[in-house]
Amino acid sequence: HKTTLDDALLVSLAQIPDGSAEAAGVAVGKQAAAAVMARAALPAGTSVSAYRPVTTPGTYIDPGLPSIQPFDLAMPPFVLTSPAEFRPAPPPALTSGTYARDLEEVRRLGSTTSADRPADRTVLADVFLQIRTWPVVERFACTPERRPVDTARLFSLVEVAAEETWLAVMDAKMHYGTWRPITAIRNADRDGNEATTPDPGWTPLLRTPTHPDYPCGHCGNAAALATVLETVTGPAPAGGIPVPSYVENPGLHVRFATWQQFVQEMSMSRIYAGAHTRTANDVAEAMGRAVARRVLTTILLPVASTSTR
Repeated sequence: HKTTLDDALLVSLAQIPDGSAEAAGVAVGKQAAAAVMARAALPAGTSVSAYRPVTTPGTYIDPGLPSIQPFDLAMPPFVLTSPAEFRPAPPPALTSGTYARDLEEVRRLGSTTSADRPADRTVLADVFLQIRTWPVVERFACTPERRPVDTARLFSLVEVAAEETWLAVMDAKMHYGTWRPITAIRNADRDGNEATTPDPGWTPLLRTPTHPDYPCGHCGNAAALATVLETVTGPAPAGGIPVPSYVENPGLHVRFATWQQFVQEMSMSRIYAGAHTRTANDVAEAMGRAVARRVLTTILLPVASTSTR
C-alpha cells in the first residue's frame, strides 16, 4: 500500500500552506511513526508459546486451532502492566446456579430454531457479528468544531483501548479455557449440575468462534469503545449512535440512544448468536471499561492550544 499512502500524503499536504507549521507537523508525524515501529517487535527474550488444546490423551478433539496467534498473548501492552493485570475471577463453577442459569438462557435464546428470540434480534445478532467501528468513531470525531489534533487523539485512544482490551480478554480466555455453549449444552449430562439438561442436537444461530467462551471479546471491545467516546459525547449523544454493518444493506444499519444501550445490545447479540453466556459478557464489559479508563488517564493527555491546525 506504499504508493497509495504516499499519494494520500501528497494530497493532504497540498491542502496545507507551506511553512513552519506544516514542516513541524510532518516532523512530529515521522517521529511518532518511528517510535511506534521501534516498539512494535516483541522484546528480545519474549517467550512465545503455541496453543495446545486441552484434552485427555488419545481422545478426539476438534483439530481447529483458535483464531489467536501466539504473539497476540506475548505483545507488550501500551498502558497495562501485563495482559493479565485485569484478569477476572474464575468463571462460575459448573455445579453452580449461575452456570445453570447462564446455560439455560443461551440454550433458549441462541439456537438456530429458537422460538423465544425476537425476529429483529436474529437480524441484529448478524449485524453485530462484524460491525464497522471506524464509522462510529468518525461520527463523533470528525466534526467541524473539533481541532485536527483532537480528532487524531480520539482515534488513537479508541485504537489503543481496543488493542489493550483484546490483550486482556485473550489472556483470560486462554487462561481459563472454558467451553463454548454448543459444547456445554450438548454435554450438559457431564457437568455435574442437576439443573442443566443436555440437548445433543443443539446448534447455535451463528458460527462459534474458535477460542474459549470466557470472557466475551465483542462485549469487552464495545465497552471500551463506549467508555472512550462517552468522554466526548456524554452518555446520550445528540442524534444517537449509528452502527453500520459490514453487510451492504441500509436496513441493517441500527441506531442506539445511549452508549449503555449500545453495549447492552452488543452483549445480548452474542447470547442470541449462541456464542456466549451472560457472565462472560458481564465480565468482559467490566474489563473493557477498566482498560479504557486506564488508557484515558495514562497516555495522549489533552494538549492545550489555540491553533486551528
